[in-house]
Amino acid sequence: MCALEKKVFFLVLAIFFPRNSFCQKIVISIDETKLPVIKSVKQLDKDLILAQYDSELERNNIAIRSGKVPQVNFFAYKAKRGDTVSKLAARFCVISDTFVIINAISSQDDEIAGRNIIVPTAKGLFIPDPEFQDGRESQLEILLKKNRFPLADSDGALYFEIRGRQYVFLPDENFSPTERAFFLDPAMIVPVQDYWISSAFGNRDDPFGSGLLQMHKGMDMAVPEGSEVVACKGGRVAANGEDSVYGKWILLEHSGGMSSFYAHLSAIGANVKNGAQVRSGESIAKSGSTGQVTGPHLHFEVRKDGNSVDPKKYIN
Repeated sequence: MCALEKKVFFLVLAIFFPRNSFCQKIVISIDETKLPVIKSVKQLDKDLILAQYDSELERNNIAIRSGKVPQVNFFAYKAKRGDTVSKLAARFCVISDTFVIINAISSQDDEIAGRNIIVPTAKGLFIPDPEFQDGRESQLEILLKKNRFPLADSDGALYFEIRGRQYVFLPDENFSPTERAFFLDPAMIVPVQDYWISSAFGNRDDPFGSGLLQMHKGMDMAVPEGSEVVACKGGRVAANGEDSVYGKWILLEHSGGMSSFYAHLSAIGANVKNGAQVRSGESIAKSGSTGQVTGPHLHFEVRKDGNSVDPKKYIN
């Protein structure tokens, strides 16, 4: 094909196929094991890696203010006891919006001590790519994908693959008031859909006919066998197992001394391993009728400092 023919060919392509319709998305894969590691964020400690981070962040701040595309790099930091989302945001000189999504932090109240935190060197928002869904999306991520992803310029956007998930980066953006409300709201969500309460929290007659009054420490939510059960709030898998009373069960620990308990499950999700982090709204199990039951339902408990409390006071 001669030079003139090539020009005509690409002119026809440009007319019939807008630029964004055939441009190829370039995804940069981030290898977490190769990231520079920040050892300390304490002001008295002289951490050369932290100084490097500060330098790159300032360079990108200048680029963004000049209307240029930032050169986004990533650093790693293992959160210590006492670290919180707000404290890390202050030290890394970015708002928490910039790093919470790529680190699966679904709430301001999430416990982060011991977690490996990935920190980018530019201010902005990472929006999950709707093409990649793994059933682990938090309510905030679902909202971001719906409202923000269509606004991304696919012909000039920065795409990253981090921990097996893909994101588009929007420089110098932050949460909207609605998105921020989802992040700051510590309330729990309902763990199952389309349920009815077959037995509430509190004293009740023994359902197995002993005639004795007993304390029911949770809420029985009647749903069809195999209904999806999701984490009522982001947290850590404290334990899971099976016994003759509760059948298959899961215990999650949340921040602020809160925990949640799910029982009579037919199946426990492959993502539910002791010590694993789960997000608010992430699928963790299927409802069932294992253990001592009169019919299929989810036994759901909320505990405060180890003591059972009425779930209705906490779930939306």
